[in-house]
Amino acid sequence: MVRYVAAILALIVAGCAAEPPPATQAEKDSSELALFTCLSSASKQLDDGRSDAGTVAIAVMGGCGREFVAVDEVQFRGLSLDMRARLASMAFDRRLKIATFAVLTTRNKS
Repeated sequence: MVRYVAAILALIVAGCAAEPPPATQAEKDSSELALFTCLSSASKQLDDGRSDAGTVAIAVMGGCGREFVAVDEVQFRGLSLDMRARLASMAFDRRLKIATFAVLTTRNKS
């Protein structure tokens, strides 16, 4: 969790130098597709179908850290520093919900 928050805060600080334009919808879609592909793959590898989905989701999150950071980087682009800080403070909970959804979706497809 600390690693994720640190990565988000690093992105926020780096964004202070030169503010790029907001992300395009294609950039958002591409980063989200990469994330969900990673989550699906990790879920298939790590889920035994019996363990608590939230517990599996935490393990899945660890395997898709770069993809989560990429999505946040794209989504945060163009936002105020205050808004970025607010979103960064909620990152772990949001990521856990997304990863749990991916685990449950993968289970339902099996």
